[in-house]
Amino acid sequence: MNKIDRMIGNIMGKKKGASIAKQHQWKGFSPIKKQHMIKKYPDRDKDGVPNRWDCQPWNPKEQDRRLTKPREVRDTSQTL
Repeated sequence: MNKIDRMIGNIMGKKKGASIAKQHQWKGFSPIKKQHMIKKYPDRDKDGVPNRWDCQPWNPKEQDRRLTKPREVRDTSQTL
């Protein structure tokens, strides 16, 4: 999160974004359920993720920022 995002969050008194659990919950929804939720809950930045599940509700370019990809596991037992 950059300085401007923090300042806006402090001025507006808003939370910094959805928790990792909420972001995982959004990823688990079916496309039909996502469409229903988009209609039911507000989406300030119009990125297709309602504020409740958005890591940065004021930034349309930021998705799943806090989520990390699982590390690739290499098989080192193989010899050339």
